[in-house]
Amino acid sequence: ADRCGRVGLPGEREGDQREGSVQQPALVLEIQPPTLFGALRQPGVPLLLELIDIVRARPDIVTGALLEHFAGRDEYDALSKLALHEVLSQPENWRDEFLGAIKTLDVETLKQRYLELNARVTEGGTSVLSAEERSELLSIQPSIRRIEAEIRADSSR
Repeated sequence: ADRCGRVGLPGEREGDQREGSVQQPALVLEIQPPTLFGALRQPGVPLLLELIDIVRARPDIVTGALLEHFAGRDEYDALSKLALHEVLSQPENWRDEFLGAIKTLDVETLKQRYLELNARVTEGGTSVLSAEERSELLSIQPSIRRIEAEIRADSSR
């Protein structure tokens, strides 16, 4: 929930995914692969992935057409509310805020994977992991620190 108590998509900070995926769909085109958050098990991630797919398929789509795509579905009401919310940040900041939110989702995905692998190690030792998984486990924390440093640097601009 943001400062006003509104609930948005996972990892949403004030004024980010709301604009990126609903009020300014074209911002989705700024997401540079690879992204990690597709594996994140949080409510709203499948919807965000669907929004991204729709915008990539129709780069010129506007908010109304995007909402129309969801007419008759459970997600329609939530997306309509997001589209109508007053945006609390300036339009010139939307891109950076949206991409920062995507990076935050990537960090959450890495943390999720770290916990999964670490739980397996706790249960059965490192021998239960494949060589690839052991390497992955060792690389996750540095990756988290790198992305978090990028987020801090981007937000200080």
